[in-house]
This record gives sequence, structure tokens and C-alpha cells, in this order.
Amino acid sequence: MGKFNIETIVGHLGENPLLEPNRFEVIISSSKITIERSVLFNCHRCDVPGHNIGSFDHAVIGPSRKIPNEEIYDDLATSFYNNHHLDELKVINRWMKMVGGNSSFRMAYYNDIVSDMQINIYDLKEKLTSKVKIFEAYPIGISELELSYAGELPSEITINWAYHSFEIESN
Repeated sequence: MGKFNIETIVGHLGENPLLEPNRFEVIISSSKITIERSVLFNCHRCDVPGHNIGSFDHAVIGPSRKIPNEEIYDDLATSFYNNHHLDELKVINRWMKMVGGNSSFRMAYYNDIVSDMQINIYDLKEKLTSKVKIFEAYPIGISELELSYAGELPSEITINWAYHSFEIESN
């Protein structure tokens, strides 16, 4: 490793600019439920999922070691602004009713409710730089919709998603 040089750091950032977190879009490709692109445009916050490795302690002689035994994916959270017709809430609520079986109280088959999602990330020049592909996602929770006389910000809901796995691609 060479001597410290600020020019090297500045050069690195020039070649590899930092991510602007407000340049993204969410795409849900589902043959089971229709989601208008205008609804997806109202997604104003989306988390790239977290990922952990589960482990257990194992010792034969001496200090124990953590042994990896499973991959653990955190739930995905998205937040949507609502329009006056509550289209965002209606679409996800309809999907959740498919999962929960409406009034029959029978849960749907896994393959009938899952859909792939994609988070596209763009740079300041609106060039696609990365994709986060999320496989076999379905909604597992919708936050309450707060209405208030004191509210001045747009109404929003948060949707939590379960999914099987994800991968990250960079252009």
C-alpha cells in the first residue's frame, strides 16, 4: 500500500461516484395481478433487502466456533404515496386477499401468489447502473393509512414483502 494521497481518493470517487438514493424505480412483473405503472411510480421509498447468515455454536475441544447453517433474508419494505382513489392500497389489498383466500380463509398455493420484482437504480444522467432482482415476492403486510387534519404531507402506506432470494447486477 502506497503513501496516503488525497488525489487518489478524489480520482477514485470520480471514476466510481457514490450512489444517489433517490434515483430508482420498482417494477413488479406479475401475471396474477395487474399493477399499473402509475401505481409503481408512487413508490417513493424502497429498501434493498438485508441478508444474513445463520449459524450455531459448535465445540469439540476448546472454544466454540460459529458454524454457518442457513441464509436469512430480511423482509423487503416499500412505501407508496396514495392517490385520491387509493389505487396503491387497493392493488396490494387485492393481492393480499389472493394470498389469504378472501372469505374462504384458505391460504393460496405459493406458486399462485408470488411474483418477481426488480429495483432499477439510475445515476444522475438517468443511466441504469444496477438492478436488484427479487425472486418470488408477495406482500405480507400493509401499514395503516393515516388520515389527519394536521397532515400536510402526502398520504402513504408501507408494504412489507416476503421473498425467496435476490441478486444484484451492475451495468
